[in-house]
Amino acid sequence: KERGIDASGVLVFPREKKRENLYLTPEIEKKFRRIFYEMGKISRLKNPPRAERKRYCKKCSYYDLCWV
Repeated sequence: KERGIDASGVLVFPREKKRENLYLTPEIEKKFRRIFYEMGKISRLKNPPRAERKRYCKKCSYYDLCWV
């Protein structure tokens, strides 16, 4: 948006045979900025925060990064 580009994308869920169009609205852009800010804070920590086990963890593609 800052460079005059209207961004959009598509999420594809093959198993559900579903597609969802996404558009970068001012509200979503604000959420992204907040998320990126929080990610920056985490990346500067001396030690990463403790992992929290959730019920969907075993299905997550990042499972090995958290629980190995």
